[in-house]
Amino acid sequence: MARGTDIEAVLRAFADVLGDQLDLMHHIRRLRVDGTATDDLARAIDGGEIIPWYQPVLRMTTGDLIGFEALARWQRPTGQIERPGSFIGLAEESGLITHLDLAVMAQSMQDLSRWLELRPDLRMSVNFSGRHLSNPSWADEVHALAERAGVSPDNVDIELTETARPDNVTSSAEQLRSLQERGYAIWLDDFGTGWSELQHLVQLPVDGVKIDRFFAEALGGRADAVVRALTKAAEELGLGTTIEGISQPEHARRAIDLGCDIAQGFLYSRPLPAAAAEQLVRSPRPVFRATAR
Repeated sequence: MARGTDIEAVLRAFADVLGDQLDLMHHIRRLRVDGTATDDLARAIDGGEIIPWYQPVLRMTTGDLIGFEALARWQRPTGQIERPGSFIGLAEESGLITHLDLAVMAQSMQDLSRWLELRPDLRMSVNFSGRHLSNPSWADEVHALAERAGVSPDNVDIELTETARPDNVTSSAEQLRSLQERGYAIWLDDFGTGWSELQHLVQLPVDGVKIDRFFAEALGGRADAVVRALTKAAEELGLGTTIEGISQPEHARRAIDLGCDIAQGFLYSRPLPAAAAEQLVRSPRPVFRATAR
């Protein structure tokens, strides 16, 4: 029975990845055939239609809210909300991803500024494509957005997404180090799914890694050895770890046993619009049920 459950979990995770890839292929095809898709997205970014939704990040053993990850959503004029799978691929392929990332950060910093008045220790994770690192003024642009909102860098985690890791590691490391010196924490997102992950872990100045949801969905089987190795390596390097995609209580308990404590996933909360996230910030601590070991 356990073996069958393990296989089902892997298949579900594979189906999610396959679905994302199909979305990406579909939108790249639209980009190449019809330039209006790119124009629509550019207008959406400039018009404030790309907004952040927030997924809680918490400590599994206590249920305490630690912070949020800001995730892009496209809010159409009709009120319809589109998930990132329908437009992030287009943004990456067209080069609009850099503008999109900065737009999401700008709004998330404004929201964080209000929430810090209630919880000064709250953290905000913001995703950035590796494409930003080819821009020598990128670090200054990021810092300017936080300063404009009155947010301390000590409350902000910069997550480099797996979709486009930096090619020039030396210059990338310099930019990331400049952000660290200002107080930002640098994280590698979707860790464990790319061939160059370990190389970047050694060469880039990072503060933590976020273990990809694929491994969370497969916990209880062979994925346990991988997660144990990742958490052990992070511990020895003095890095933080977060596991994303936790959707089942048994996965949470297993993750804790393997050395994880910080997590996010549907077991605790789906991504929330800003108003709902603010309600969580105003809630008494803890706001989530702790996971028993």
